[in-house]
Amino acid sequence: EEGYSHYSHSKALSITNKYTVRLYWLLCSWRNRGGFRISVSALKKLLQLGPGYDKYSNLVARVLKPSCDELRSRFPIWFLYRDYFGEDGIRRLAFKIKLFLPAEEEKRLKNEANDFFFRVLTQSGIRPDSLWDILSTVETEDLKPLSRKIVEILGFMKEHTEIQHPEQYLRGAIRAWLDNWAVRYQDISE
Repeated sequence: EEGYSHYSHSKALSITNKYTVRLYWLLCSWRNRGGFRISVSALKKLLQLGPGYDKYSNLVARVLKPSCDELRSRFPIWFLYRDYFGEDGIRRLAFKIKLFLPAEEEKRLKNEANDFFFRVLTQSGIRPDSLWDILSTVETEDLKPLSRKIVEILGFMKEHTEIQHPEQYLRGAIRAWLDNWAVRYQDISE
């Protein structure tokens, strides 16, 4: 959750790249939300990057790629990212937080999520089997944020009774949310 991070101090001390340490802290802070968005300029400020990183290719080659590689090879939390330009023309990054979980934990979380999806969809008059092809492909770290999003969409649909094909509407909204990281994650730029 925002403003709260749980991370291993000893693990953070073992990181060799100073920017990886800062990204590790940031990832731990946002892991329950699945990811975040940030403008490139805000990220550079947060990481205290100098003018040598003004070119986006330098940021990728000297910070993002090495940090992602180090975290992925040594830690249970790492990230994927996509860059995009906002409507204001400012370059932003969307970070998707990835977690390595033991197989038993992953199975437990998926079963809990499937039970939740079945219950909430059934209560809303949606046939759960109409969405299993999408829901069965959702990655474990996306289950909590997707659960919140489904509840939000179902609330919207309840208020807008003019929606004529609720299963199709919900299916399209879930697919759009899964595909578009720029919509999916909260912007933490200042």
